[in-house]
Amino acid sequence: MLFARTARMSCLFALLLASAFVAPAAAQGFGKNKVQYEPLDWSVLQTPHVRLHFYADEESLARRIAVVAESVCVEYDARFNLKPRHETPILLFGAHHLFQQTNATPGLVSEGTGGLTELIKGRVLIPHNGSWSRLVWVTRHELAHWYMLEKISDVMHTFFANFVKTGNPNGPGVPQWPAANSGPLVQFMRLDVDSRAERETHRERYLFLDTIYLKPRKDGTR
Repeated sequence: MLFARTARMSCLFALLLASAFVAPAAAQGFGKNKVQYEPLDWSVLQTPHVRLHFYADEESLARRIAVVAESVCVEYDARFNLKPRHETPILLFGAHHLFQQTNATPGLVSEGTGGLTELIKGRVLIPHNGSWSRLVWVTRHELAHWYMLEKISDVMHTFFANFVKTGNPNGPGVPQWPAANSGPLVQFMRLDVDSRAERETHRERYLFLDTIYLKPRKDGTR
């Protein structure tokens, strides 16, 4: 009973977190109020790992950074022990002011933002400020964010799919999620790039919350 209730609550929480990686329909119109000074004619350059969007004036730069991005993705495949389910979408901007005008992210982009990985569609946005070494560094940095998000999303989706099928989040390809218990060695699942079970050190807090949220109502239900 305790395992079922805790597992259900944990997996539902994981589902809510996973929904952060899925684009809600209403979110597609965000950013339309940004001022766009220059219309851009976008093209696409594809490698085994990367789908790079660029505009015609930056084709030479795009071809150079595509080689770098592909190499980084191969490196991160091994480092994160992950085989991505789709190519990494990258938007390359030849200048920072063009990056600030983008509608690819709902929020406003400040002058101090060197690059970003947005959560709605998982796109990596990279501006070029004239420095090749800086562009390479930003590409590696943002791709690390993309792989971290992809790894966490993959683990959470697997846990949830297992729970829907069997009532238990455990299964092949994911770390063991221990059953809930009331003993002294209570563990919880930390969802991270390296997801793992850890010993719970704040159990008293959750037991206190249980006394509040699981308190019987006047009709006898919880």
